[in-house]
Amino acid sequence: MAENLAPDHWERYTQLLRSWQQTFKEELRSLQRHYNHSGLHTHQRMIGCELLKDGSTTGFLQYADDGQDFIVFNKDTLS
Repeated sequence: MAENLAPDHWERYTQLLRSWQQTFKEELRSLQRHYNHSGLHTHQRMIGCELLKDGSTTGFLQYADDGQDFIVFNKDTLS
């Protein structure tokens, strides 16, 4: 895999993840204010892709708050 990556791949990816970290912190603060949360809570965002048996791919984006689904985007149904 390494030979197929651009020389600056990991540096660019690191910068991207750092910007996501800042966005995630802002989202978390906004949710805490909106739901009047105090104390410790768990907020998760899961983004990924899957290679299906037929060779096609699909992706997912979902959020959870304190272990419960908060919002899930279904790319196939656009819901």
